[in-house]
Amino acid sequence: MVPKPTYDTVQDVSFGLYSPEEIRRLAVCEITNPLPFDQFRLPIKGGLYDPRLGPLDIRGRCETCKLLWEQCPGHLGRIELAVPVYSPFLFTRMFQLLRGSCLFCHNLRISKPVLRRAEVKLMMLDAGMVERLPEVDAAPVPPAKGEDSDRAIMILTIPLSLSLSL
Repeated sequence: MVPKPTYDTVQDVSFGLYSPEEIRRLAVCEITNPLPFDQFRLPIKGGLYDPRLGPLDIRGRCETCKLLWEQCPGHLGRIELAVPVYSPFLFTRMFQLLRGSCLFCHNLRISKPVLRRAEVKLMMLDAGMVERLPEVDAAPVPPAKGEDSDRAIMILTIPLSLSLSL
C-alpha cells in the first residue's frame, strides 16, 4: 500500500542566491590549487577533491564531520574570483520563471490544461494510484466545467518573489 502524501497550501515561493559573505561563511575550505591530486594520487588540500569537502570513496571518512561515506552529506567549498561571474546555468531557468509570472501581481501563470492535469495527478495521488500517474501525461485532459478555451491562462494564487542577492 502506498502511504498517503502529505501536502499543504504553498504560502510563498522565493528564490535567491547566496551572497559572497554567506558563501564564505558556509564554505569549509577555499579551493586554491587547480590540481586535484598529488603524484601519489591522493587528494590535495585546497584542491578540487579536498578531503574537507567529503569522503572520496566508499571506505572514506569525512575530515569535516567525521562521518562515513554513506552518511556524509558533502560540504561546500569556495573559489575566490577576481570579478563577479554569473552562472549561465541560471539564465534559462530564471527567464522561464520570470516569463511565467504576472508582471502586475507577481503570481505564477499557468495554462488551464496544465493546471487541470496537475489537479488530476493530485487526485490520483490522494487515491493511492501512484503507478498510473505516467498515464496522465499521455492522455488528453478534458476541459474543466465552464471552460471555453484550452489556451486560457489562469493566475495561480502562489506569490512568487524573486530575491536575487548577487
